[in-house]
Amino acid sequence: MSWKERLPAPAPFLAAWYLALILLGEGGFGGERTADALGTLVFATLTAAAAWLLSARLERGRATVLAVMLVAWFGLFGTARLILIPVLDPSFASPIGLLLLWVLPCAIGVSLLLWMPPIEPGLVRGLTTALVLLFAFSLFSLGRHFHPAFQAKHRAIAETRSANRPDIFILLLDDFGSPRSLERYYGVDLRWFTDSLKSLGFALPARARTNYIRTGYVLPTMLNWRLIHDELDTTEANPWPATARLTENAEAWTLLQHLGYRLAFYPTGFIGTLQNPHADILMRPPDPLSRRFGQTWLFNTPFDLWATQTCTGDLCGGHSNFPMAVEGPRALRWKLASLATLSDSVGPIVAFLHYLGSHEPFVFNRDCSSREPWWPRAENGADSLETRRAYAAQIECASHMVLATVTEIITKAKVPPIIVLQADHGNGSIRIDETYGRTVTEGDAAQWQLHDRLEPFAAYRFPHAATLVYDSLTPVNVLPMIFNSVLGTAIPYSADRSWWSTWQRPLDLTEVHWIGDSIAPVSPPATRRPKLKSVGALPTLPSGND
Repeated sequence: MSWKERLPAPAPFLAAWYLALILLGEGGFGGERTADALGTLVFATLTAAAAWLLSARLERGRATVLAVMLVAWFGLFGTARLILIPVLDPSFASPIGLLLLWVLPCAIGVSLLLWMPPIEPGLVRGLTTALVLLFAFSLFSLGRHFHPAFQAKHRAIAETRSANRPDIFILLLDDFGSPRSLERYYGVDLRWFTDSLKSLGFALPARARTNYIRTGYVLPTMLNWRLIHDELDTTEANPWPATARLTENAEAWTLLQHLGYRLAFYPTGFIGTLQNPHADILMRPPDPLSRRFGQTWLFNTPFDLWATQTCTGDLCGGHSNFPMAVEGPRALRWKLASLATLSDSVGPIVAFLHYLGSHEPFVFNRDCSSREPWWPRAENGADSLETRRAYAAQIECASHMVLATVTEIITKAKVPPIIVLQADHGNGSIRIDETYGRTVTEGDAAQWQLHDRLEPFAAYRFPHAATLVYDSLTPVNVLPMIFNSVLGTAIPYSADRSWWSTWQRPLDLTEVHWIGDSIAPVSPPATRRPKLKSVGALPTLPSGND
């Protein structure tokens, strides 16, 4: 048999490119991530070439299947890790334990393949054909986002402003806890901030709550004004692509554009706000930062267990393997500063900004000077005290920057604007696993963690806010409250309910019932509360010191 007859079919390359396109489609492709996308495709090709050559000594059919298996083993590690970690004992969730568990099924598969009789050519052709179709479909799915129909539109807008259509500014402040939680658990006194907002006409709920503790759930719930977890496919291990689609095609965008609003959208590295097909204006920083060369592929291979790359500039410091593409201080400052330039533009306009400057990585000091970015691997380990200090500094800086922004918006506006400052959730220090795959359950969380995570910051400025905003308001009812009052809609309200879920099992939700509206600190080592059931309650806490 000649060497040409021994070489595998091109199936491993198709498999590698298919995996690369799927990963890029979920994490963002194009624009500021060109280097990452190019590197991911290069590394996928090299992976396929290595598998191709390693299997070349076998007969063609067996070599082709083996090469595809090796590509899948290497490129699907990140996905498998998300599936494995929830069912593993923590002692097995170490890098060595995860790698050994991942090697075992591969070794078994290779052994079985070598013992099998020769594989028929028809099977190889069928495998190749299937991969061609999958690759073509993934290429089409990515390519359609670059088609003009999926780009920001520039619709004809009336040249005169409608007097009863105020600008709307929606700022989702990621991971920004309530003032009382921030004071009790992090030593941050925000009374100057809340008093300043009140003097500008904002109404603040005394005890705002969140519907979910995950951003991916809160965003579509708020923008579609309905609780969305019942709409998700519980057989899917990863619900986030589905929730991202619900966010991108939210009913809020359809309604507002029907009323003549232009949507100014700020893309982020978070999957839910990565893009928006309804955007009329894409607000990108003039010097957008990017993931480094091939990071998407790296994050999904076994190399990510030990990957520590050095970054420069605002993107990252020390470790670059952050869970998502991050924004540096320049981009965060630009986003807030650019909001004020939209005020009273022809339209009117609705601006949506998912602000990540209150979330990890920590990129600001207390005085808003830039610091070396840091994203702690866990929030309850040796670095827990330093993590709290860094989070407190980030929140204080975010408060100053947000206040300056909304003050400028209000000052410049000729028509009083609607401004929504809504956090998705509080902090809670709930991340405990170095691989970003495990957070505390509601049964393991201390009382202070439950209250801190479930109580977000919230402030609203719109006509009659002082009488309409109520204490236990949750994100699902924010836009119905505002739109019904100002725009004359008749959107029904939903129940203000809250659920807890872990990162490892996001679809396993436990409803939390609230009793009382006071809160007091509990030391982190305190007795853990029993697992909450749907009939349970989150009681008023005794007083004490943090």
